[in-house]
Amino acid sequence: MVQHVTETTHRCGGTLDHIITFSDLKLDEVYADPASIISDHSLVRCHLTAAVGPTPTHHRLVRSWRRVDCNVLRESLEASLLCQPVPADATIDELFETYDSVIRDVAD
Repeated sequence: MVQHVTETTHRCGGTLDHIITFSDLKLDEVYADPASIISDHSLVRCHLTAAVGPTPTHHRLVRSWRRVDCNVLRESLEASLLCQPVPADATIDELFETYDSVIRDVAD
């Protein structure tokens, strides 16, 4: 369900602005500030009470690439499947999976 609130926001009496929310959100104190000297439109303001859940935590693995021995990395890649002939019947998904697993293994 949706709740819809309108306010007269134009000096000539027209309704130009709407506040549309889900009906389970509590909408309080909807009001339009008086039109200013600069504009014939009003600013619509309201208080919207919404439940906020806990912030999700994210875990990430960070590798220290500065400590990588470039010679060992090169040798590992040269000995891997990435430097072997590609099978003629290999699909793009298989090639990507090979690339992903080899890079992860070498990095780990």
